[in-house]
Amino acid sequence: MTATAHSIRPMVLKPEEVTIELTLALPEDLKEFDSWVILADGARERKMRLRTGVIFWLRSMITLQIGSTPYILNDRTDLQELAEWLKNDMVYIAKNPFNN
Repeated sequence: MTATAHSIRPMVLKPEEVTIELTLALPEDLKEFDSWVILADGARERKMRLRTGVIFWLRSMITLQIGSTPYILNDRTDLQELAEWLKNDMVYIAKNPFNN
């Protein structure tokens, strides 16, 4: 609400339309480096973790349309369900403008 000298009136904002180019997500798009793990033979291996905060969209297996509702990866994301979506090529993320 905005206040004027005479009355309170609702603030009106014009809706904006945004276009986002999406690309099929790969499992490595949803992971980030966590730490190094020392193996029994002394070699090091990278330990990865879920990249929280990634925004993604799901494609319907029935209509093959990408839904308009975005989702956000967080610590409550069901990893088995996410793996299933990835396996079925259902997860899309915003295309990185720096990678062609």
